[in-house]
Amino acid sequence: MKKIFLLFVVCCVLIVTVPSFAAETPYTLLAPIPLEGAGAGDTQTTVASQYIRGVFMLIIGLATGLAVIMIIYGGIKYMSTDAFTGKSEARETIQNAIWGLLLVIAAWLILYTINPKLVEFNLNIPIQAISTAITGGTPVPSAGCPNCVVVGVPHKSAPLGCAPPGPCTVDPTLNNKLVALNQLSPLLVSDSYPPPNVVQHQDPCHGNGTCVDITISSMTTQNAATFLANANSVGGLGVLVEVTSAAKKTAMTQAGIPENQVKVTAGNGDHFHVKLQ
Repeated sequence: MKKIFLLFVVCCVLIVTVPSFAAETPYTLLAPIPLEGAGAGDTQTTVASQYIRGVFMLIIGLATGLAVIMIIYGGIKYMSTDAFTGKSEARETIQNAIWGLLLVIAAWLILYTINPKLVEFNLNIPIQAISTAITGGTPVPSAGCPNCVVVGVPHKSAPLGCAPPGPCTVDPTLNNKLVALNQLSPLLVSDSYPPPNVVQHQDPCHGNGTCVDITISSMTTQNAATFLANANSVGGLGVLVEVTSAAKKTAMTQAGIPENQVKVTAGNGDHFHVKLQ
């Protein structure tokens, strides 16, 4: 009996914690079930969040009902036998039923205690607007970079990391410095020469391969400060931290990054603008 209740607990946890990416579009059930409770009647048409919530409540209700039945069964068995082994088995049945019920309730309580949102069933995920262009200014004309070499560190390929068909390249001097910097701070070049068509740059260095945009795994203030320190140790590089909000700029400056090295830009995410000096 305990295994049955443990199965209920696993089902409850999976239903609550496994994410669903189904759209909130109504659909008709193959067989009506009382998702809104016994007093509300059978549900004919529902949406994903309502269905998951209803099934979750049904599982808790079934577990509670089974627990009560097993407690009654164990009590009857306990009263109807004088054998020691029979009474022992009856007590075990009652104990298993109580433990199973407590486990089912605990599954919900633990999740709610950790974070109440874990037991919410709102699947309305708003569509996020993704900006791919830095607004303001005009596209930088390409001045050409005949001596450029393929980027020697991890980088995005065309058409994101550079204009198609690629390959993505940079000035050879800058490439050597990026290799040295990558050994100190693992990085990803997200924008190199020739400039990708999806981004409008204002700095003319993007048109001759003497600068790149770089991202790191986690753009925290501490990681940004470390990246700047490592870039300074390599030497010959000018680094600008470009963030997407004034609040992030304030956080960077409060962490000790000079204000003239932090700039708020629209779109393209938080990144570093690294340029040959």
